[in-house]
Parts: sequence; structure tokens; C-alpha cells
Amino acid sequence: MIPMVTIEEIQKHKHSRPRGIKKDFESLRKKVRDISKAIKKYHEGKLKKSGFQELMRWDLARVVSSAASLANSSKVRITEQFDIWQHLKGDEAVKKMGTAKGYDIISKMYSDHSNLVVAAEGRKIIELIGKIKGKKILDAGCGSGRYSIQLAKKGAEVHGIDISKGMLKVARKRSRRWGIKYQIASMLRIPYGNDVFDVVISNLAIDHVKNYKRALSEMLRVCKPKGFIVISTMHPELISKKKLVVPFGKGKIKVGVVSYRRTKKEFTAALKNGVRNLKFYDLMVPKSAEKFNPVVYRGFIGKPFVLAMRFVKK
Repeated sequence: MIPMVTIEEIQKHKHSRPRGIKKDFESLRKKVRDISKAIKKYHEGKLKKSGFQELMRWDLARVVSSAASLANSSKVRITEQFDIWQHLKGDEAVKKMGTAKGYDIISKMYSDHSNLVVAAEGRKIIELIGKIKGKKILDAGCGSGRYSIQLAKKGAEVHGIDISKGMLKVARKRSRRWGIKYQIASMLRIPYGNDVFDVVISNLAIDHVKNYKRALSEMLRVCKPKGFIVISTMHPELISKKKLVVPFGKGKIKVGVVSYRRTKKEFTAALKNGVRNLKFYDLMVPKSAEKFNPVVYRGFIGKPFVLAMRFVKK
């Protein structure tokens, strides 16, 4: 058996010390070219299997060493990055599907208590709402009812909408004693008249809506003048692509629901008319989240995880 090269060996390698990003990048590129040539020779029968394996062991070690050096030059904590890769890798399949159907499946395994994004929101959303007692509040994309329940407990009249029957089933089961009014509906067609609610909240739901401008317009429509809206979304610095499929679940087959990346600039442009006092908040993952997902938590220390915003309807 060919022995594995450990992270410790890579870090001790003489080329793992920072030498400048340009030099480290050129070194990495040269080693990748050498590996490509070796693979070609092996497939052409010009290199025996035993020799190829030994060559690959050391060439791959050198490639990873150069990558580590490049990471050091770029001030990336390579050990933690390897931990994240190890956590995220796997041969599981992701089955892409629509938001409603996807969350119907996710609802059977969903947990607010092991969700890093929910942890990042923490108490900030409730803090942004402020005085709650006596307010009439719409929770748009209420999901499992995590905020609906908190608001009802504090004396608000709460209405929740969501397009997933499964998530609403969870919400209703958790909310029986609080008198929350739930119904299946889309944020693109909110089933209420104009100027109904003192407050509208929508947390980690607008990510899944392609026509987010329409959703914002609908939330503004049902909100009373001088009422306000609080929204949270995955932070744009966390997402590199404009559109991605986020996997949920456990086991070999995971449910993939589409999420969209929106920047502060895009939200500001969409809300330029009809609102005032628009403020953004970069929310980090709290230390308390380390206990249920330590590997990923360590990879996101000091990085914004959720973008929250609050604005008032004119």
C-alpha cells in the first residue's frame, strides 16, 4: 500500500513557506503540468504502474505543498481549509428540485438547532423588530415557524405564509398554543390587502425567489405606511456564484434547492422608491454554533454569514 502524505508533512515541506504569490503560483502550475505529462505517459504505456504510482505520490505531494505555499502567501489557514474540504467532500448525489417540493422533503429532517445560518441570525432579527407586543406581523416564508413562535410569545398577532406544505405542517405542530394564522402562499402573491401589517419579516426565504423585486414589492404593499420590513438572506460574500444549488439532508442522496446571490447594491437599487432608513447588517456565526458544527464553524470565523436589512415604508 502506498502511504498517504499527511498535512503535517506538507506543512514541513521546504516549499510551504511563503515566497510570494506569483512565484508560488508559477510553481504550482509547473507541477500540475508535470503530473499531466506523467498521466499521458502512463496511458500510452511508456510508464509502468508501480513507477507511475510512486511518481504520482510524490508529484501530488509537491502539488499540494505548492498549493499550501500559495495559501500561506494569500493568508489562507491551510489546515482549517483542509478540514472544510474533508467535511464537504463525498460521493453523495444532490437531487435538484423546486423550492416547495424540496422543502416538503427537507421538513422531515429540518432542525433549527443545527443550522449555522439560523445561528448567525441569532437574536439580531428580534432586536431589529424592537417592540413586539400588540403588533400585527407577517412572517413571509415562515418555514418551521421559528420566528412566528417567538413573536407570538411576545404578544404579537402573527400571520405566516410559506409555499411548502411540509414546513407549514411542522410550524403548525409547534405553534398550536399560540394562535398563529398560517396559510400556503407565495411571496410573489401575498394573500392580504394593502397596508395591513405593522411589521413584515422574511428570513432566509427571499434567497429562493427568482423574482426578488416582485417579492419586495409585495411585502411593501401589505405593510402599513411608516411600518417596517426586516429581511435576512445568505451573505453575498459567502456565495461566489449568482445562482447555486444548496444541498440539505443526510445520507447519499441530498435535496438541492436553488438559492440566488444578491448584493447590497442590488437590494438598494430595488428599494430606491417607497422606503427610507435602509440599513444593512453583516451577521457572523456565533461561538455557540461551534458545538454542533465545529469544522465548518472554524472555517467561517470572522466572516459574514448572513446579511440582514431593515427599512421603513414611506
